[in-house]
Amino acid sequence: NNEISFRYNSLYKPRKYTDFEVNFRTNTTFRNYIHMGLFAEVKPFDRYDYFEPRVDGYKYAGPKIMMGQFWMSTDYRKMLALDYRLGAWREFGGDQYSYWTAIGPRIRFNDKWLLTYRINFNMRFNTHGYVDDYVVNNDTIIDFGKRDQRTIENTINTKYIFNNKMSLSLRARHYWSRVEYSDFYELQKDGSLGPSKGVDTYGNDENYNYNAFTIDLQYLWRFAPGSDISIVWKNAIFTSDEHIINGFWDNLNNTFESSQINSLSLKILYYLDYQYLKKNRFR
Repeated sequence: NNEISFRYNSLYKPRKYTDFEVNFRTNTTFRNYIHMGLFAEVKPFDRYDYFEPRVDGYKYAGPKIMMGQFWMSTDYRKMLALDYRLGAWREFGGDQYSYWTAIGPRIRFNDKWLLTYRINFNMRFNTHGYVDDYVVNNDTIIDFGKRDQRTIENTINTKYIFNNKMSLSLRARHYWSRVEYSDFYELQKDGSLGPSKGVDTYGNDENYNYNAFTIDLQYLWRFAPGSDISIVWKNAIFTSDEHIINGFWDNLNNTFESSQINSLSLKILYYLDYQYLKKNRFR
């Protein structure tokens, strides 16, 4: 299967151009049921982001970029299978770029039990984003920063089906993202970036280290058609500060030492067939 598309994007109201892109996609399934695909995208013209400045009436002129991605999945019918993804984008004639990869093994122990694991790496370098806005002599000043952002996400999903009415599922996820700034600018009216107060003013105060660790455990019982009883336990840890932790395990241990939120919920959903009740009422 092959596909090429052209897309013109704009705001709805007011009707303003945001970007134009050309996409190409190809994918195939081999006789051994391995799936493979390629995706390419080019944004060859100036593009404008009206939301990143966080102030009405301003826009950020984003870079022209080219992007490519490869993906593959092996035969899901087998006990062991694997999903893989690799991609990257880069600015035309500039130093902004990003790459990402994801690996996801799958184990199907039997017809009742499936276990999947997925790890995502997303690395962005020299990208620009909002930092702060303030008013000086009735003029709005919006500061942007040049930053590197590194994100790692681990997710485990497993589900066991006891029978056609009962199942138990577990999802555990750890999301870690850290942002380090190297320079600062002032957003101009035309969307470009000019000189700002600089690193001496902001220093490392804008650096950001964020963690989210969550666990969801659910027992589901369908005791009647369309009627369910579910018991759900949730555990959540969220941390954020300006101190960057470089080691993965040091960061994870620091996350586990933070305060947690636990909840236990019971939901009963009973389906009433209005047509059945109406028919029997007026019989």
